Amino acid sequence: MALFDYQDDEFSLYDALFKPLTGAFGPLTGSTLAADVPFSAGGAISLATREADGLYVTTELIRDRDQLVSAEGLNYELFMFSSLAPATVREILGHVATVHLDMPLEEGGLADVGQLSFEPLPGAAVRFRKFSEEPAGFGLYQVSFA
Repeated sequence: MALFDYQDDEFSLYDALFKPLTGAFGPLTGSTLAADVPFSAGGAISLATREADGLYVTTELIRDRDQLVSAEGLNYELFMFSSLAPATVREILGHVATVHLDMPLEEGGLADVGQLSFEPLPGAAVRFRKFSEEPAGFGLYQVSFA
């Protein structure tokens, strides 16, 4: 079964983009944390989850026409494993995405997240690692505490 139950090219693209992730860690079985206002209009970022493992994956960045491609030339989504509250993970991934509207995300790059949450964080910065690069021109970057 496809990740999304739609017959739309955009959803086929997401199925292909998430295939390396779901192949490595299993299907995204949790709820989708959708925003009332899209990220591109200033709202919270939408996430798909695998709640049992604390896996959170952004699901709207490649649709945002303002998104810069990464330094590696990819349109991308982000993912993170975390035991933090879902709202905190959403805040971190949304912050990373917002910062990279003005400068390209790059393999090994860092972003400051130390002042984002009232919840204690495991670190003050997160690092990016390219996880996959498929289909051509698209990729997934893992976000983890540095």
